[in-house]
Order: sequence, then C-alpha cells, then structure tokens
Amino acid sequence: PDYGDMYNTYTINLYLENTQQFQKAIALAKKEVENRPTPESYGYLAYSYLKNGEKEKALEIVKKHIENKTFEPNILLQVAEIYKNSGQEKKLLKLKKELLHATYELGPLAALKIETL
Repeated sequence: PDYGDMYNTYTINLYLENTQQFQKAIALAKKEVENRPTPESYGYLAYSYLKNGEKEKALEIVKKHIENKTFEPNILLQVAEIYKNSGQEKKLLKLKKELLHATYELGPLAALKIETL
C-alpha cells in the first residue's frame, strides 16, 4: 500500500500469465489507464481483454490508443498477438519484422514467441 499503484503492471502480468485471473487483470488495467493514459497502459488493457476472449474490444483499443503511438517492444508483442487473433495478417507481418529486431530487449525466449505468431 505504501507504493500506491506503482507496481500495477507487474500484477497485471501475474494475473494474465500465471493465475489466469483475467477479470482482475482487466480491472487493474482500467485503473492503470485511469492513472496513466499512455499507450503502454492501454496495451495492458487491450491484452487483458484478448486473454479474456474479447478480441474485438482488444483490437478497438489498439486502433484507438496504441497504433503508431509507441515503439515499446513488450507492448508491440502484445499488439502482435492481438493482430494474430483478430485476423490482421498484414499488420501482424509488418510488426513481426520490427519485433525480430528487438529480441535482445525482449529477452531470449521472445524470438521463439515472435516466430510462432
């Protein structure tokens, strides 16, 4: 509590990747957007919706708040997954090329993840 909302993104990732508590991730991502309406915050919200099976809502957020507004590789990797699940093949292929150049920043397992997109 002393740190306020400082660690929301880590908690959102925990909900999405480890505990599959997608509704909690959405609620926390909404709070993050309210506190900091950045493309990165919207990225977590869009990805939370995707994980919850709401790909149309996720794609809508990407189009409105993320496309052409950030170069953050972690967020763009989430956007690529949203594109893949939404049938946006052209956009996915373009983004995939960019992401392959960011594997050093994303970490050693990212290249495998990007290749499977």
